[in-house]
Amino acid sequence: MQRLAQWMVTSAIVAFFVACTSTPLPTPLPAPPEALPAAATHNKDGLQLFAEGKIGLASNAFQAALAEDPNMAEAHYNLALTLVSSGSRDEAEHHFIEAANLAPGHKIIWDSPALRPYGSPRLFPKEDAFSDTASEMPNALDNMF
Repeated sequence: MQRLAQWMVTSAIVAFFVACTSTPLPTPLPAPPEALPAAATHNKDGLQLFAEGKIGLASNAFQAALAEDPNMAEAHYNLALTLVSSGSRDEAEHHFIEAANLAPGHKIIWDSPALRPYGSPRLFPKEDAFSDTASEMPNALDNMF
């Protein structure tokens, strides 16, 4: 009986720490209505693959979307999510920042875990230390996930 109690306590502690340390990735974004059709198709394919847990294939689809339209902020954001999942933090940070630069008023992009500490650029007055772009954000992924 004592072993059962010890096992239950140990299991509860392990479950607690796993729940606290595993944060799911945010949901990738659909292409905007004005996106080029080929880029939107690749992005949509990436969304499906991401939902199926096929992160590597989703990454390829988001890269294909960016090949068609390098200015699609949502594809940069989505690619960054796949890169975070694969451990490519520096490359992910680059794409999160590119997404924020391309879509300065996009709430979901600016509230992403990598950029959350900085918030939307509209929230800071011009004389604040933060710029209107995300390009000067050092170590933006240090506190991510």
